[in-house]
Amino acid sequence: MTAAPSATSTSTPSPTAPAPAIGRSGPSLGRRRPAAWVLLLVATPILAGFYLLLPVTGDSRAIAYPMYTVAVAVVILIAVLRSSFARRRSWLVITVGLGLFGVGNVVYSILALTNPVQPYPSLADLCYLLGYVGLTSGALGLIHGRTTGSQRAPMIDAAIVTMGAAAAFWVAIMLPSITGSTDLLGTVVSLAYPGADLVILMVGLHALLGGSARPRFLSFLMAGLGLYLVADVVYAQAVVAGTYVFGDPIDVVWIVGVLLIGVGALHPSAKDPVVAVPKVETRLSPSRLALLAFAAFLAPALLVLNRQSSDPWMIVGLIVTWIVLFGLVLIRLASTVDELAGSLIHRRLLQDDLAFQATHDSLTRLANRALSRHASNPPSFPTPPGPGSSSSTWTTSRP
Repeated sequence: MTAAPSATSTSTPSPTAPAPAIGRSGPSLGRRRPAAWVLLLVATPILAGFYLLLPVTGDSRAIAYPMYTVAVAVVILIAVLRSSFARRRSWLVITVGLGLFGVGNVVYSILALTNPVQPYPSLADLCYLLGYVGLTSGALGLIHGRTTGSQRAPMIDAAIVTMGAAAAFWVAIMLPSITGSTDLLGTVVSLAYPGADLVILMVGLHALLGGSARPRFLSFLMAGLGLYLVADVVYAQAVVAGTYVFGDPIDVVWIVGVLLIGVGALHPSAKDPVVAVPKVETRLSPSRLALLAFAAFLAPALLVLNRQSSDPWMIVGLIVTWIVLFGLVLIRLASTVDELAGSLIHRRLLQDDLAFQATHDSLTRLANRALSRHASNPPSFPTPPGPGSSSSTWTTSRP
């Protein structure tokens, strides 16, 4: 007779029983694949360096350059369609803007490879300008609504700094690019490019000076826009000087800017719901005040430096920017006075509320003993001495 096995005995596994899935429990946790945004961030300098390694002469750079923008636009579009982004519409608008940049780059490369003299303006310029509209509109949509209350003061500060930059743009980029131009459409396009850069600058300053919460994806997005702005300014200076050639190293700055925008779109924080933080009082810190003062005095300083210029449009443009700056400064002062008046009213209401709570019951809202004691023993104030009395008789009685 065989004894029954006890409850504490160890059973031998059947030879046909499946082995435990070891790969799912422990070892796989240490071999987790890196996130897509990390891969793209690490690959950014590699991809930019690959472009620099391509020969300057020939068609390699003209063929490779449009692929960066098109690839990033496709990656963002796939990520937006497959995931639940917090502000899906704004990211789609940014994707459309990058797609227009990609189309413009393709058209520009084709024109550069087929025509010795490129037409200006062309279809590429239309795509570029529409791309700026999509990029800045989408960025504004991502920034908007992250702080409760009005954002009037940060917007005015951003406008003041932008107008100061506009004075420098007029002297260094805008006016030299249209001097001697007889084509009205070409003149408008030449002025539209620096105008788009100023809009990008204002959007970035609004995000920087607004005091709202800036998630990680927004930092990558603003860095990409900042690089776009820097590349545009350097490119415009090179075009004015006549030193730019297709495939110039400045193209790498545009490439890195596009890749950083893609990193921001792939970052997990882009999917987080938008939670508006309480409004923080905009304080005129020394650094903020110095920035506003520098921007406000930039136009009159340039006007003094160029007072002997033979071009009347130089003086007219600087005077216009100076007038706009003066108006913005006045609006900023009025806004500061309004905020101060509102703060004083809010403080007075808080004081009245505290006084009421100190002399009334919190449940019944009726007067308590403190108010009754105050009414029965009103405070006495010192009596000034009469015409014939000495100062020693001037005493103060306490309640």
